[in-house]
Amino acid sequence: MDPYTVFWIAGCYLVGAIPFGLLLARGVGIDVRTGGSGNIGATNVTRLGGKKLGIMTLLLDITKGFGPIFLAARMLGPDNTTGIALCGLATVVGHCY
Repeated sequence: MDPYTVFWIAGCYLVGAIPFGLLLARGVGIDVRTGGSGNIGATNVTRLGGKKLGIMTLLLDITKGFGPIFLAARMLGPDNTTGIALCGLATVVGHCY
């Protein structure tokens, strides 16, 4: 596998690992890990921080899932299906861990 593909896989992992729910809630002074369900996802952010914060979290989480894979597919080209699939997997793993 070429270094360019490895770069995109690592980048997708890093983007997937951004905890938008935690960051947005912390920005308004809420620690979502200690309230509600303790999860940093959009549902708990909505529960503790309100609809606006929850919707922003949801949209950013959707974007961090779609965006890196879309860009990787454009940059790696349609022939590099393995690299694109690994970018998708890396994004999901980054989101989960």
